[in-house]
Amino acid sequence: GWLRARGLTYNSRDNAQAFKDLVKKHMEAVSVPQILPETSVEATNVQQFLNSGYRMASLVMSRSVDRVYIKKLEWAIREFLTRFHDLDATIKIGTEDTVPAWVKQYNYLCLLNLPKMSEEYGPLRNLWEGGFVGEGYLRLVKKQLNVGSYGMRKNWEVNLHNAILKEKTLSWIEHKNQVFASSKKMRENLLDDRKNTHTYKSREALENEMKLKNVLSCLNYGKGNFCFILSSGRLASLRCVCHVATVNQLQYFELELLEQLHEPNSEDVVESHCLLLPLLTKTGLPNAEAGDMTGYTIIDSEWKIIDRAGIHMIEMLYE
Repeated sequence: GWLRARGLTYNSRDNAQAFKDLVKKHMEAVSVPQILPETSVEATNVQQFLNSGYRMASLVMSRSVDRVYIKKLEWAIREFLTRFHDLDATIKIGTEDTVPAWVKQYNYLCLLNLPKMSEEYGPLRNLWEGGFVGEGYLRLVKKQLNVGSYGMRKNWEVNLHNAILKEKTLSWIEHKNQVFASSKKMRENLLDDRKNTHTYKSREALENEMKLKNVLSCLNYGKGNFCFILSSGRLASLRCVCHVATVNQLQYFELELLEQLHEPNSEDVVESHCLLLPLLTKTGLPNAEAGDMTGYTIIDSEWKIIDRAGIHMIEMLYE
């Protein structure tokens, strides 16, 4: 702590005696190193960094690509890295670490490749490998390797893929039999919705999540009809009571959870799956008792945001 507070270099692998000797050496010097002043990051800089990340992410999620989009994406990535560097450089004032953090971290460097990838392969969201596609396929492989005895025997890779194919086929048949057992279309839709939307144990548990200002997950049936899925399969409806704030194009509303639960209607079509994000203050989550403004905004799987009327999901405006 003594060395770090003064921005002095040391070998973290040294033992306690080596640290004591090093501190003694500095204390016996003609000019004893002074404690560095604490570095502080302006709230404005943090807000600019978050806004730049938000703009970059919204562009990355686009479903269409053209020359203008690629240029905007490149600018957004460069702005994000610049804002990140500004924060990082401020924190490092007085230290001997002068290398930008984003240069040393591979994930940040890879962001610079995204415009070229988008130009060559189209929308970046089509390259997502979070499910059982691309590298995500390894989750199926590892599962079989753990229960099988393939080793490095002859044709082990063929036998492994055959086992995976059989498992996926049986799982698909079992799922279809359950679906056709009753209320085919409605149950099939509900199963699909549950894959993409979090379900809540009860209305009371959902209400508690809202009071805690946690991030929530719901379905958008269009025209301001937003619903939560409960574990029982019933739906809890939500409505936007009044507009409370606008932050970085996001419209925040006071929300009301309706008392009456209802069954899903087979004729209703889910337009998108949504996240409800709480309004934050400079110190984090708002405190209603302290008079902080509270509210939620809604953003969906197409990266559309709720409009000021609290009814329609609209495209973001890119600067």
